[in-house]
Amino acid sequence: MIQEDMNMRKERIEALAIEPFATMVHNDFWVNNMMFKYEQYSNETNNLKNEEIPIAIKFIDFQITIYESPVRDLLFFLFTSSEDGLIDKYFDHLINLYHMKFITVLKTFDCDITPFSYKHFQEEINTIAPREFMHILYLLNPISADSENMEDISNFDKDSLVVYSGGDVYKNKVRCLIKSYGARGWLQ
Repeated sequence: MIQEDMNMRKERIEALAIEPFATMVHNDFWVNNMMFKYEQYSNETNNLKNEEIPIAIKFIDFQITIYESPVRDLLFFLFTSSEDGLIDKYFDHLINLYHMKFITVLKTFDCDITPFSYKHFQEEINTIAPREFMHILYLLNPISADSENMEDISNFDKDSLVVYSGGDVYKNKVRCLIKSYGARGWLQ
């Protein structure tokens, strides 16, 4: 039943991909699908002694990629992988930062950036965000599950995703998701 629903959603979402933003998206873009390489760093001026800092990143787990807007991955990552309070304080700043980096990359490939103005990007976010809500909400449960309440992985199947795993992290992330979506008029 869950697999049928996911397949139906995937077909419907892919049919809605709109140029110029449409591209291949990860569709499960959260911190556990990233691998970081760290390097030792020391800076006496900033009181940092033998701190590890990330110097490279690799993305993994591409089995459910789809043709859609990169906004899906951006929203999914922000709402599933950010620390408490980050979205409330810095959502607009993070969106702006993403857009600036996106434009910088397009310019390095001599792409016409006209169709990718910040205004068009905001319109893309407002179009995609309501459709991404259920995807985020559905996967917040297993992503932020309290390890104390998780069942043994040997018993895990596709229906295990809907079993409430509880915990404060999950509750806070759902609260943030609903609050942010409500404030932006994205709940439909």
